[in-house]
Amino acid sequence: AVIPPLEEALKDPESQVRVNAARSLIPIAYLAGHNRIPFPLDPVLEQLHYPTASDRNKAVALLLHLAGNEENHAAIRDGASDVLVKIVGAKHPAQREHSLTLLTMVSGEDYGRDPEKWKAWWAAVKKGLPPPKSGPGAPGAGS
Repeated sequence: AVIPPLEEALKDPESQVRVNAARSLIPIAYLAGHNRIPFPLDPVLEQLHYPTASDRNKAVALLLHLAGNEENHAAIRDGASDVLVKIVGAKHPAQREHSLTLLTMVSGEDYGRDPEKWKAWWAAVKKGLPPPKSGPGAPGAGS
């Protein structure tokens, strides 16, 4: 009964209301991600596409917890990777690192901190092509 009102608050026109709702959902997302409790992904994925950095930061934080449940990986990958790949190039360290962690979790790949490699991965995945090799033995690894 707690999630529906907070889910609605994620759509509020006021940024602070959205951010506070997301902040309130973080411990619930943690439990959902680690105990396979149902949690609505769509409002969080929508929030990731909102224009403010605070919205995106909170959405990524929620998705990091929800990615603890592997059953959420495909939905997160498909609904968030376009934005996450852009955030990988962000100057803000927390935004960049959280996005990298989340991409690595939901993709099963590890391209380190290289935004171009993550863009190439996403471009391949969108086209249904095999992604470029990642990890220690991949060309250009260690960046």
